[in-house]
Amino acid sequence: MCSERRVKEILGIWVLSLCLVWVQNGVGVHSSSPTEESQPYRTGFHFQPPKNWIN
Repeated sequence: MCSERRVKEILGIWVLSLCLVWVQNGVGVHSSSPTEESQPYRTGFHFQPPKNWIN
């Protein structure tokens, strides 16, 4: 019984350490959509009408 408790404690510490390392390193996320500079005439809204559809 004591060894089972010890295994759970070690496993808990290991999982906590793993989570802390993951949080400290972070996850780099980059946008896959083009930036505003590359398409200056496109609206920031998600809908873009077809050509000559609006005045």
